[in-house]
Amino acid sequence: MEANKTSTTGNLPPHDIAAEECVIGSLMIDGEQIINTGTLQACDFYHEPLGIIFSACQTLYHRHEAINQITVGSELQRIGKLEDCGGVSYLIHMVSVTPSPLDIDSYSDVVRRHSVSRQAIVLGQKIEYVGFESNPDSKTTVEKVNGLVSEFRKNSGKFRGLITPRETADIMFDTITKYKNNEPVIRWGYPSLDAITSGIHASEFIVIGARPSIGKTQLMLDVAENVGRQGKKILFVSAEMSIQHLLERKVAHILHKSIRELRKGNISEDDEAKIMERVALISESNTYWLAANTSSQQIYSEAARLQEQTGLDIVFVDYLQKLTDCYGEKENQNIRVGRACKTLKDLSFDLNIPVIAASQLSRGVEHRVGDDQIPTLSDLRDSGSIEQDADVVFLLHRTKDGTANDGGVKDPSLLYIKMAKNRQLGTAPHQKLRWNDEQHRYCNYGTIEEFEQEEIF
Repeated sequence: MEANKTSTTGNLPPHDIAAEECVIGSLMIDGEQIINTGTLQACDFYHEPLGIIFSACQTLYHRHEAINQITVGSELQRIGKLEDCGGVSYLIHMVSVTPSPLDIDSYSDVVRRHSVSRQAIVLGQKIEYVGFESNPDSKTTVEKVNGLVSEFRKNSGKFRGLITPRETADIMFDTITKYKNNEPVIRWGYPSLDAITSGIHASEFIVIGARPSIGKTQLMLDVAENVGRQGKKILFVSAEMSIQHLLERKVAHILHKSIRELRKGNISEDDEAKIMERVALISESNTYWLAANTSSQQIYSEAARLQEQTGLDIVFVDYLQKLTDCYGEKENQNIRVGRACKTLKDLSFDLNIPVIAASQLSRGVEHRVGDDQIPTLSDLRDSGSIEQDADVVFLLHRTKDGTANDGGVKDPSLLYIKMAKNRQLGTAPHQKLRWNDEQHRYCNYGTIEEFEQEEIF
């Protein structure tokens, strides 16, 4: 259904013809002002002739031709729309009613705001249609609604992306100012990782790849805890494990006990007091959880909602191939995983926050020997889209039977971390973390200097 038609209530949708005419009038007075219309599109105009005129202005701009009453009239004549749009006299009228072409950005904002409202009306009608379909599987209904809402978010103006020269200059200035003022960024909480990445940066889609039982879930939990200590708001998506199992690991960490001991009931009164103290802190923390049986679209929707309501600084997803839209029988696995990667990449870009997602590695790495056991980007399971969309890729591995690759002493507690890709910084020397069995978490292995002296895998 077209957004410009009357609503189902019989009322005219939101619009402002005066603002729309002032946008066109400004362009007739000073055609170069088109660069200050931002993300405005022809479809944002309620009055169809004005949308056609704006489209003609865009065509002239892309052909590097002047925009004025003569050239626009000529372009409309060429496409056979001049009379439909009110003729040259209408162009002259719009010039006469425009207070100042310098305020075109304000006129454009009014037009865009009403356009978003009309799109919201259409969204409601589409969701109503999905409800009347009465799908036998409620998950299908939820997926369709989430897809419609996500598409609305991306197309409603907030995330549409034409950046004017003026905005480009502002972004560059803000970036330099941020570096000059040494504004804090999110830290990994491990000196070695912070040294090679300079922290976790906004709009980055970060992938942590590993085979099962290597420790990617625990590393994600430990990094999330480190980030939480920095006062950041977190959404942790557990597509593989139940929230109860994840929190069981937290309890083991708090009490410095193994999960086996916990399950045997070896909990003293002092242990219980420690847990109750932590429970009180957790209830006031900034970490939100999204349980299993979720899709990339649901993650996008929940993250956007959280950011609007409470603020959101980072999203963790454990793990990619376990999202509900990454498995099934209808499509090829690569296509499904690729679509989910694209959604998570869009989330990081649209919300301007980092997204860290764990991913499986292929089985092939287990059957190699020696240094060939060190994973590469091609070992990422369903790697095409993951490797392409990721801004940063870390690959985790342990040496077989605890044997160190550099010929050192066997130590099964070591976790090797290879930064196989960083779109901005390139690759880096491998890093190590050590599993602390007493604390039940990963800890620093050595100093930053020691890390920087290690060879690249």
